[in-house]
Amino acid sequence: GQAILSASDAPLEYAFGDFVFFRRHVPQYVMHFGPISTRADHANAIEECLQEVALALPQVEVLSLKSVPIGSVLHNSIERSDSLIRRHFFILPWGNESLYCRIRWNGRVETYLQSIGKETRKNLARYSKKLFADASIRASVRRFEPEQAEEFLREFAPLIEKTWQRKQSIVTLNPAAELRIRFAARKRSFLGYILYVNHSPVAYRYCFICGKTAVMFQTGYDPSWASYRVSNVLFLEVLKDFERHAVPVTSLDFLPHITPFKLHTTNDQRPSRNYYMFRRNISGMVNFATLALTDRISRLGGALAKYVYQYVGPARDRRAILKQNPPSKHSD
Repeated sequence: GQAILSASDAPLEYAFGDFVFFRRHVPQYVMHFGPISTRADHANAIEECLQEVALALPQVEVLSLKSVPIGSVLHNSIERSDSLIRRHFFILPWGNESLYCRIRWNGRVETYLQSIGKETRKNLARYSKKLFADASIRASVRRFEPEQAEEFLREFAPLIEKTWQRKQSIVTLNPAAELRIRFAARKRSFLGYILYVNHSPVAYRYCFICGKTAVMFQTGYDPSWASYRVSNVLFLEVLKDFERHAVPVTSLDFLPHITPFKLHTTNDQRPSRNYYMFRRNISGMVNFATLALTDRISRLGGALAKYVYQYVGPARDRRAILKQNPPSKHSD
């Protein structure tokens, strides 16, 4: 099986509603994508992959699974009481349901365009035409193969400092991102793309090929070219490149975190859940039990507040109105 993980010393947050009353940093691995496998016994392969993670990473207290699609093989394995995964982990669903966005891909751009909304389809074509038809500028897209990963890193490093994401400290070219790119390049699964205008990079995107899935990692653009929607233009150009080179994938995975762009441009949106998986040891049991108890109390408090708002509040308001305006003694 294959999976994409990142390591960090991240916080476990104990909260009642929006109020975080305790935060404890613990070693965590975050699984952004996967595990996936080409084996016929797909469910067994996924469980064995997570078992290997547990055995290979004894120093990690928590494995965090982001946006597991409900009904997927991984979700079913997590929820099954006799799962091999549960021999190694205490499992805690975390947060509310969200959406997981993907593109079903049959290798043809036109088929994809017909599967999304008419307005989005028209906008993608309009943005592309506006940029490439402008005689005052010269626009081009370059594809970076795995052996060109270092060149890609050099080319897009200056651009990332200009992006609005960087200005808001949302994303940066950090050592973890560089390691991911270099690792994917060694595995021959990296593809990078940069859009140039007048020989200067204005937008970038990169992805990893995992089995039949292209995992679409971070993207960014120079905000001075925002009026040309260069990020959207590059997105469409990447799809055209996938068709031109017959990239052997059937799905484009856009990872967690919902954005309007993902909602408008994807044609496969599934409900998903986040999970915390705690190692089956004393520390993991304590973390699991305390976090589960806090979450349950928070949810019960939220349900009570909702009940009060829906039923007690209106009744109280009606009593107040009647007190201020008592009914007439002569009314029927």
